[in-house]
Amino acid sequence: CHASVACKVALDLHDFASGMLAETAPRDRRMSTRFGIASGPARASVLDTQRLCYEPFGPACDDAFECARLAPVFSICMLASTRDAVIQESSLSRPLPPAEHDEQDGAADECR
Repeated sequence: CHASVACKVALDLHDFASGMLAETAPRDRRMSTRFGIASGPARASVLDTQRLCYEPFGPACDDAFECARLAPVFSICMLASTRDAVIQESSLSRPLPPAEHDEQDGAADECR
């Protein structure tokens, strides 16, 4: 499932950033990460002809951006539907406990 792959990448990046922060602290406190993961419709297109740029867009991209925006620093935030897909894939029988976050417009359902 693409959602579990996205979670693994986010966890790896989170660990990398945490390690970098530990190495540079207390000299540099500017590094922080927030990850948003969402499943759903998305499209992509190649932009420009001089320097090719691949640009994804659509509801899933918008939801992922909103999850990342609402996530606390150094956390991974995902939609509940994405969380459920990951749980179903991994055959976990127990749901995750509710997360604490600032739910402004309902985009971010689960933050970790």
